[in-house]
Amino acid sequence: MEIVLPYGKSEIILTFPKNLKIELLERQRGNFPRMDEKEVKEELEKAFKELHVSGKTVAVAIPDQTRPNISKDLLPPLVNILSRKKAKEIRICVGTGLHRSPSKEEITELIPIKSREIKILVHNADKRETLTFVGKTSFNTPVWIMKYFVESDLKIVLSLVEEHQFAGFSGGAKGVAIGLGGRETVSKNHSKLASPFAKIGVIKGNPVREEIDEIGNMVGLDLLINAVTNERKEIIKLFIGSHPESHRKACHFVKDISGMPIKKLYSAVIVSPGGYPRDIDLYQSQKALVVAQEFCKSGGKILLLAECSNGFGDEGGYVQILEKASSPEDVIKNFDFSNFKAGPHKAFLLARTLTKCKVFILSSLPGEKLRKMFFHPLENTREVLKIVSSEKEIAVIPNASQIIPYKIYKLGG
Repeated sequence: MEIVLPYGKSEIILTFPKNLKIELLERQRGNFPRMDEKEVKEELEKAFKELHVSGKTVAVAIPDQTRPNISKDLLPPLVNILSRKKAKEIRICVGTGLHRSPSKEEITELIPIKSREIKILVHNADKRETLTFVGKTSFNTPVWIMKYFVESDLKIVLSLVEEHQFAGFSGGAKGVAIGLGGRETVSKNHSKLASPFAKIGVIKGNPVREEIDEIGNMVGLDLLINAVTNERKEIIKLFIGSHPESHRKACHFVKDISGMPIKKLYSAVIVSPGGYPRDIDLYQSQKALVVAQEFCKSGGKILLLAECSNGFGDEGGYVQILEKASSPEDVIKNFDFSNFKAGPHKAFLLARTLTKCKVFILSSLPGEKLRKMFFHPLENTREVLKIVSSEKEIAVIPNASQIIPYKIYKLGG
């Protein structure tokens, strides 16, 4: 049996011997055709029929380089509409959250527009002079958001909607609350990740998502442009409208096409985050482990195939936390939620998986460093096949970002 898994910007082919029992866990979003330029333009035109743009400063929040690039397909027709409707100024706000700033090349890929009519603004969560205080949420979180977005007359969010390990789903107001949020705001929000309701596919009762949506209300979002993609990272459907209603519709659609019941647990699970940019670094690739562990027996093996071309993506020192710990259990036991900071939280999330399963990684990361973090590095696909050769039941997940494990989903909202 031969299975192809995305790996960076290429792929890995695993050829399994006939005696192994392999089950492929995937949802075929590829059956949904890509929206062509005409369809995208028509959807956007409909959304702006009733929206007054003339003479207004318009801000558009977009995802950064760590997400599949939906902006390249949406921004050109959107900017064209805004220009035609005589917007005073168009501000493209790149929502980096707590990630690094994109390179010039990445900016060009995200925003393939050469026009004096647009102003490109890259978010910096630590640059207080570029943020404005909006108020406090009902959870007592201070809300700091990029001031250039908040002070705009018309606020638009381009968002990719897919499952999220503790916000339930990505997209919607998250593009502003987290993407354009100050470090304190992001950290306070993410500190709720230990809640039993902060899970993949959960909205109702999920404090992380509920606060994100509350922040969206505080900022005053005028239009959400929510995109859903297939495994080829092509836009297959748009949900455009008000906050949070249009986002909820997108979430229900994603749930319908991604939900997968956990019928049984496997002794070994081979998983790919879905290739670049989902495996751009270990920080992002961790999300695939959350899906894999739901299908893995306690004490079982997870084999993560993630190139991690940008290394560990060590935002906030999560690598050092793991390296200094005596065990994954030690990380969980000593994690300080009273002084929570986003970035180090990744150590807590990784430790949760490491306490349940033995995790092997095939990547470009240095093996010695991985061992210090309680991982087991692999050199090549031969080692992958050797590790699973004695396992009775093996699952392969080619694209973890396309799956919502059914047992843990409870949409609501």
